[in-house]
Amino acid sequence: MTNATPIEKCFIGADGQYDVEAAAKNGWSNFAVFPNGRLIGTSPTGETEVPVPEYHRMLIAAAPKLLAALKQCRAELETFGFENPELNALIERAEGKSK
Repeated sequence: MTNATPIEKCFIGADGQYDVEAAAKNGWSNFAVFPNGRLIGTSPTGETEVPVPEYHRMLIAAAPKLLAALKQCRAELETFGFENPELNALIERAEGKSK
């Protein structure tokens, strides 16, 4: 591992922390970070020093589709006379309309 520091010795932001947590849940291990912030680790197949997927970017990219799916779910529930306050609050937070 050239010019990288074990993740335990680094401060990483919320995005990096999310990437490490998501990667660990998907079988990644032995994380290290380069000075530019790029994470590497051991892949689930055992390959070492492999760039860790940027899960936070995938989530950001999927956000509009996820919000649309939530709205569709709410519309379907309302069609049958059901209301879900938690779902409404989640949609409002996603749209930035509440805290």
